[in-house]
Amino acid sequence: MSDSGSTALAGEQAERGRVIAGAVQAARRDGFDTIDYFVVARAANVEVWMVKKLFPTWDALVVAAASHWIEAGRRQSRVIAETKGAVPYLRHLLRLGQLDPAMMRARIHLMSTACSAPDTDAGWYREQYAQLLQDTTLFLTRDMVTGREPRSMAPRHAAKQLVALYDGLQLQYLLTVEPDLLGTWDRAVARMRSGWSDE
Repeated sequence: MSDSGSTALAGEQAERGRVIAGAVQAARRDGFDTIDYFVVARAANVEVWMVKKLFPTWDALVVAAASHWIEAGRRQSRVIAETKGAVPYLRHLLRLGQLDPAMMRARIHLMSTACSAPDTDAGWYREQYAQLLQDTTLFLTRDMVTGREPRSMAPRHAAKQLVALYDGLQLQYLLTVEPDLLGTWDRAVARMRSGWSDE
């Protein structure tokens, strides 16, 4: 690639980064369901035509912004999974959502989109859920090997339980402003672990 081509590509990637950051900022403030190209352009300090050029469809922009937003939280939490296990990993993700309720609202909104969209349009959203379930299963398997969780536990089954609790508590928190979100998590997990020991 020529120097001019490399410069143009770098410039476009920088613009994409600005637009994605603007979309996250706007969604954090107002939610994905209430913003549009014009709101994102203002937040990113770019022209609307540029946003549309980089992201010809609204879904493409939402996916890019949500991917950036969600993956940032998972990267931050992954070291906890490696050192402390699956349960502290999901608990930390829950805490991040509590500190940034707009992210929690966005995730619940995207889950709803995945449930209502045609299969051809919901792939990314379903992949996000599948990836979280897969990661949790892997972390639980390691926990079982290292002795952090009982060897009688079935990792895939336990992962489904934990992810269901994680998702359910987020919805409950948004609807009822549950004041003791992490305490509720801890108590529910303690009961789950008792069941895992008996499996």
